Amino acid sequence: MALLGKEVRMSRLVNPKSNKMMAITVDHAISRGIAPMTGIQDIQGAIDKIVAGRPDAMTMTGPIAERCLGKHAGKVSLLCKISSYSPVSPTQDAVFGTVDSAIALGADAVSMGCMTLGDFQNEQFEAIGKVAQECRLKGAYLIRCTGCVKNEAGEVVEVLCEYDPESKGGNPADGRKVKGATIHWVEAATAADAEVRLYDYLFTDPAPDAADKNFLDYLNPDSLQVLTGCKVEQGLAQAAMPEKGKTATAYQFMRQGYFCLDNQDAAPGHLVFNRSVSLKDSFKKK
Repeated sequence: MALLGKEVRMSRLVNPKSNKMMAITVDHAISRGIAPMTGIQDIQGAIDKIVAGRPDAMTMTGPIAERCLGKHAGKVSLLCKISSYSPVSPTQDAVFGTVDSAIALGADAVSMGCMTLGDFQNEQFEAIGKVAQECRLKGAYLIRCTGCVKNEAGEVVEVLCEYDPESKGGNPADGRKVKGATIHWVEAATAADAEVRLYDYLFTDPAPDAADKNFLDYLNPDSLQVLTGCKVEQGLAQAAMPEKGKTATAYQFMRQGYFCLDNQDAAPGHLVFNRSVSLKDSFKKK
């Protein structure tokens, strides 16, 4: 019955003619803040216009769906957002909904995020383990979280899982489709150690010297974050050191951005990567 229900939900999400899905997201007010979101003040009007365009699905939080989607019941599928971050806590995707509450709203799927390399990574991995019954290890097997081990400080130090030995490469032998999260990972035992420098905007305002502003008041205290003890693929240990006057080789770290070796501090046996391009940009676009 569970597999039948999943097939029914997927048939509503995916366009049968194109075998693709076009989903429109309207949950930005939490993660971005209302101020920079032009038009978000009339959320009902925005949703009405989007539905008129006939997308396959819309992503929104439960409260927005409960208030604004009822009049469009049956016209568009709901992807219910059950976690998010905010401008004041950009490294923590906090859970505020449940799968059961999403189902009660008629959702066909839930959306949940996790901010890695941040102060709250452990708590977020634990949260995903509680919500997602089964997920895929990138390039490996399907796994199911069964619990976790914490240290004396309450930090998660070990995730307990079962794996399906017939699902190597992420494709189970019984043909079941797993549409949940894909976890990107490196093996700690063979990974190379690295220092990672995360560069962000120097200022917290796009126009720090405009009008009567003093640009010194808008310096970003987090314009540089240095992460030590990071683990990267063993192959990066053999990466060629950058040469002065030449463009450094760029590497994409999955779901994080593009990085290159530092041409001053990196050396064989001491990897130092600088983030040159982030995958997210929260500045208001003109």
